[in-house]
This record gives sequence, C-alpha cells and structure tokens, in this order.
Amino acid sequence: MANQCIMCGNTEHVPSTMTHVFTASNGEKVLIDNIPVTECTQCGEQTLSWETTEHIMKIVQAASNRTLNAPRAMPVYEYA
Repeated sequence: MANQCIMCGNTEHVPSTMTHVFTASNGEKVLIDNIPVTECTQCGEQTLSWETTEHIMKIVQAASNRTLNAPRAMPVYEYA
C-alpha cells in the first residue's frame, strides 16, 4: 500500500527539495538549502524521511557549537 499524504490522503508523491530555517539551541539561525523531501502531488505537503531528519539534527547541533561575533550573518548549509 502506498503512503498516504497526512493532509489530503493522496497517494501520489514526487521527490522534491525545500529550504528551511531552523533555530539551534544557542539561538543561532541555521538555514539549510536543498533538503530532500517527498511532496504530495495534490496539496503540496512536504514530508521528510527519518534519515533526513537525523541529518538535519546533526547539522543544527554542529551549528549550535559555533559562536559568531557581531555583525551576525546567517550561514547557509547545504544538505549533503
């Protein structure tokens, strides 16, 4: 049985990517680009795999270990 979209129940999905800003535990904003997702062809709901979620958590954790001096810039991390 195909996975159903949690929003609309559709079973047709396509691979896609997204960009999202996360907040690390130290308050640092972390922008991650090209995150792989599965996108519902009907409503556009985007779903991340467990592996992708774990990878994002590692990137955000690594970013939280950094300290930046003013002026502050938002680092952009590539999902790779």
